[in-house]
Amino acid sequence: MNPLLIGAGMISFCGVVVPYGAMQAFWKYWLYYLDPFHYLFGGLMGPIIWDVEVKCRPEEFTSFQAPDGQTCGEYMAEFLHSNAGYVAYPNATGTCDYCAYSTGADYAKTFNLQEEFYGWRDVSEKLSRISIWD
Repeated sequence: MNPLLIGAGMISFCGVVVPYGAMQAFWKYWLYYLDPFHYLFGGLMGPIIWDVEVKCRPEEFTSFQAPDGQTCGEYMAEFLHSNAGYVAYPNATGTCDYCAYSTGADYAKTFNLQEEFYGWRDVSEKLSRISIWD
């Protein structure tokens, strides 16, 4: 019963299986913050992936056609101003290839790690409560 509770219950609500933004409000605002795996995952992954540059493989791109008379970079400029990711060939005028993440930080934000220090903050806060003398 214990592996079922931990595996299906706790890991499901730490932001790995279901990203924070996709959780229903009922789960998002209380169980997510009570789940110890949320803090473990943030502490282990956040600092490691934050500054990593993302290079999408060809099959990972979202492809679409740029409007006539515009390059991919011109067409996507406003979108990229407020969203993560990059256009593979901004000067292309035909098919545009868009990757949803440009850095590991873009990916980490889907797990509600909004700043690089969140992972260390969460782990150090939990570790400071552990005492070898208790």
